[in-house]
Amino acid sequence: MKKSKILLLFKFSLFIIFIFNTVSILRFNKNYSINKKVISNVGVVTSVKKEEKQSIVSIKANYNIIGYLNFNNNIKIGDVISFTYIFKDIFSVSIFNGFNYYNYLKSINVYGTITITSYKKVEYNKFYALRSFIDNLIENKKSKAYLKTFIMSDKSLIDKNVKSAYSNNGVLHMLCVSGFHVLFLFEIIKTLTRKLKLRERNQNILLIIFAILYLNISSYPVSLQRAFLFYFLNYYNLRFDFKLSKNLIFAITFNICLFNHPYLIFNTGFWYTFILSLFLTKFKFKSKNTLLNSLIISLMAFMISMPLTVFLNYRINLMTIFVNSFLLVLSCYIIYPMCFLALLFNPFDHLLLKVSKIFELINLNISKVKFLVIIFPRVSLYFVVLMYLFLLIITYKKSVILILMYILFLVLLKYSIYFDSNSYIYFIDVKQGDMSILVSKYHSNVTIIDTGGLQNNNSLFKNISSFLYSIGVTKIDNLILTHGDYDHMGEAINLVNNFKVEKVIFNCGPYNDLEKELIKVLDKKKIKYYSCTKELNVDNNKLYFLQTKEYDNENDNSNVIYTELNNYKFLFMGDASTTTEKEMLNKYNLPEIDVLKVGHHGSKTSSSKEFVDEINPRYSIISVGKNNRYGHPNKEVLENLDDSKIYRTDQDGSIMFRIKNSKLKIETCSP
Repeated sequence: MKKSKILLLFKFSLFIIFIFNTVSILRFNKNYSINKKVISNVGVVTSVKKEEKQSIVSIKANYNIIGYLNFNNNIKIGDVISFTYIFKDIFSVSIFNGFNYYNYLKSINVYGTITITSYKKVEYNKFYALRSFIDNLIENKKSKAYLKTFIMSDKSLIDKNVKSAYSNNGVLHMLCVSGFHVLFLFEIIKTLTRKLKLRERNQNILLIIFAILYLNISSYPVSLQRAFLFYFLNYYNLRFDFKLSKNLIFAITFNICLFNHPYLIFNTGFWYTFILSLFLTKFKFKSKNTLLNSLIISLMAFMISMPLTVFLNYRINLMTIFVNSFLLVLSCYIIYPMCFLALLFNPFDHLLLKVSKIFELINLNISKVKFLVIIFPRVSLYFVVLMYLFLLIITYKKSVILILMYILFLVLLKYSIYFDSNSYIYFIDVKQGDMSILVSKYHSNVTIIDTGGLQNNNSLFKNISSFLYSIGVTKIDNLILTHGDYDHMGEAINLVNNFKVEKVIFNCGPYNDLEKELIKVLDKKKIKYYSCTKELNVDNNKLYFLQTKEYDNENDNSNVIYTELNNYKFLFMGDASTTTEKEMLNKYNLPEIDVLKVGHHGSKTSSSKEFVDEINPRYSIISVGKNNRYGHPNKEVLENLDDSKIYRTDQDGSIMFRIKNSKLKIETCSP
């Protein structure tokens, strides 16, 4: 058989292996779980992160798990422990287009999270001795956040606001050891070995030993796996003249990584590192002007990563094009090598701390530049694949017209929401709280009723903002707060600070402390606000505020809002009680309601049988937290609503009502 046919067969085999792996993962996805009945196990500790109130440890048992210890302990890397635990449920994302923590854990080869109730050290695993030694060495350093990031591939000590700035600037990959870092490090090692006059064979043996040790210390991150594999496969391909193309070596590297850990298919870092490497190896541009060369490469990297970034984050920052090359030089050629020096010599530890602070300050200031951030609505995976096929054609043809067409596709995507003739009403799962979003057809108006709010929970707003970006929301025309309880307006200040808000509507009655805090922000930003409003124009519709009487408690003062959208009648009750309901029955001739946002999370103080029978809702939405301490929704309320179709956020997740051509379609995002 001819060599060309053998290569063709080999390529086809690699493709089949990839397809088989992917189909197997998707088909048997539900089997990826651990036995919840088991309450004890034995495993080796592979990483330790100590926080103020708890420790978080990674444990390699018969499966990989993350354990939380809420008590003092002296656990260290390499300890083999016998432990008892309580399994922590992992809920799938319950907000549309939100972050899927379950898939994330699978992507890093973790089967679940537990709370460790007790443990006992059994022995010590010497395989982790080097990792433990490096970890202890780093622990006493002032620059340990960056030492752990670049040496142990652990970003957990980087400040959350700083990490968010990296992400917003599109340069989070700067905190990952990539092929650039590896090549730079290998060149240093090879230069030193040449000066020691080592033979090439011994040089490469030394590099292989270093790569294995580095992978062990850093817990085998995918970026390092790819970089090391590709480097050595390419080297031995040239060394022994196998005549394999770089594309084929790339495919072999890809399949080895995926075969070793199939769930990397869910890992965003895996896709970024392979896609960028694939396209940048095909892109050839050389200029005598170093700055121009760096800027062009940065522009290409930006264009290559854009479809994936849009798919995952729904936004891009044009500043990335200009700062990426500069920050990459700073990260790769200054901070990265300085980490190894700081690990060994204390004077470099102080210097690294100062340099890293400058690095952070640059990113924090760049992240404040909002006008270059472009929001894109959610795209399908098919669109991403199509864009990458288009990019492949561009890399071969190198046509300016094709590049302009690529940019045109992205512009059309950006403004596609303004061609959508559907109206949307979302009831967002904010756990024990309320949040509803009304989006008019052609995206002409966005009205939000309540914001939800969970004490000591930073992830809620991240999920809310991510969802708003995914549906193309950059401006909120009306922010209506039914009343001043935290579970209804806790995220209001975050919304005002991160989105353009035209006006805010408060309920009747005096402002409480939470509302006063928001008003300070509104005054500073010169945002108009009103209270005790009777009606509000929303395009060709009106929102009618049915409760304008002042009571002596916040719940009864809740805004109650009625509106008609394409002949469908909606009623939002806030936390209004039966007292308010009686007042409304006496004051208004209420029609039958299509969609009722049930009052006070289904509490027994609301949704009286008399009121429910009068409005006779077709659909009832109860926004409530799973296993909440209030016992919501009340059994009697559920019986009162029995004639309607009930949706609950604790069971159904977020709920979407889409009105298209006067027809109502309902979708849920079940957790």
